[in-house]
Amino acid sequence: MIYSEDLREKVMEYVDKYYSQSYVARLFNISTKTVWNWIKLRKDTGSLKPKPSTRGAVKLKEEELRQYVKDHPHACLREIAEHFDCRPSSVHSRLNHLGIKYKRKHTSWKRKRKRAA
Repeated sequence: MIYSEDLREKVMEYVDKYYSQSYVARLFNISTKTVWNWIKLRKDTGSLKPKPSTRGAVKLKEEELRQYVKDHPHACLREIAEHFDCRPSSVHSRLNHLGIKYKRKHTSWKRKRKRAA
């Protein structure tokens, strides 16, 4: 959660008045780790502005993923992830975000196939 700069400054005013970090955290209903991080941020940068997000670019473009799933309806997460050069967990979360249902290959199917052969 990103807190406003006003709140950060107000919290730092209390810290500067020699109140303990735990007291200030309880007073403003935030964690002591957050107070500690703001103290460190102010010491390192001289400012309380939040750091910019470091989230990387999204590799899984919506239209490309939809088209791939449409063209390969039986592909498992691992196969889709290999195609897009990412992790299966990324594919899973992106599919959920897009509301796309996909078919999973169950190990019981593989066992039945081996028995039949």
